Amino acid sequence: MATRGSLDNQGSVHIDEFLTNFALELPRDQGMLADTLSPQVGVKKESDLYLVYNRDSLKDRDVERAMGAEANEFRFTYSDDSYACKEKSIKTPLHKRQLDNADKEYQLEKEATRQCHEILALQRERRIALQVQTGSNWATSSTPSTKWDASGADIKGDVRAAAKAFHLKAGLFPNSAVISVNVYDAILEWLFNEPSDTTILDARKLDPSMERSGLITQFSGLFGVRDWYVGLQLRDSAADGESFSGAYIWQDDCTLLYLNPNAGWLDHTALKTFRSEDYTVMKYDKVETKSKYIEESHVISEKIVSNVLGYHLDSVLT
Repeated sequence: MATRGSLDNQGSVHIDEFLTNFALELPRDQGMLADTLSPQVGVKKESDLYLVYNRDSLKDRDVERAMGAEANEFRFTYSDDSYACKEKSIKTPLHKRQLDNADKEYQLEKEATRQCHEILALQRERRIALQVQTGSNWATSSTPSTKWDASGADIKGDVRAAAKAFHLKAGLFPNSAVISVNVYDAILEWLFNEPSDTTILDARKLDPSMERSGLITQFSGLFGVRDWYVGLQLRDSAADGESFSGAYIWQDDCTLLYLNPNAGWLDHTALKTFRSEDYTVMKYDKVETKSKYIEESHVISEKIVSNVLGYHLDSVLT
């Protein structure tokens, strides 16, 4: 039996239930947008087909029925696409001397698990940000003629025009917008420099508790899009061993989306994450390095499941 600070036989690998439960109970992607924009859907197979939103119900059809006649018929059709889950994993060693010197070995293991979890979450945020902020991923995109931090900007007009184009393309209005911290600051600056009207004055009354919290709802009356998400997450752009250099993950764009956090197989939403295996933590020893390894992984596929449910406003700042 392994004792505190000791190592099991080399090659002994097992899923650690305590650390796995700890990882699952951690706040998911705290301060990040990935799970909000691309909600996770559990699946049984690592690869399979999913249904793609279409707009066939918006076509004009004859529904008049003569007495004694059969109902008019239309052909129910749908398109599909495929997902393929891939494993994402990271591990870190805890040296025997670290374990021997720890007040409580399991606390050190929990902290190692937390860091593994945060690394996986950060990389997931980066992947979702790249998907959302790549204009070619969406059916419609544009660049404002006047940047939003320049004199003469018409942010209200740009967003409302994009929302109308979205509606004409998708048959639905966008209910969410994703912006960077810099774009959020530019919108605030524009608000306070614009001539007063009711909707602008309402948008100025930001609740201080929501300031840069990640979700802003006071913009809805002005821009006609209900939820505004601000990408707050930083990453360290410096190489290992160099001083910390913070950089925002979310770029200076604005993407309008239709999101449904509870979307099932036939419900409309822009993005989904198919998950065949949730976060799992393994623990094993390597005798040759006198180390105990903590390894966390999950198996997922992150997809834009309907490219008409997004409109990308590219490079909105100078």
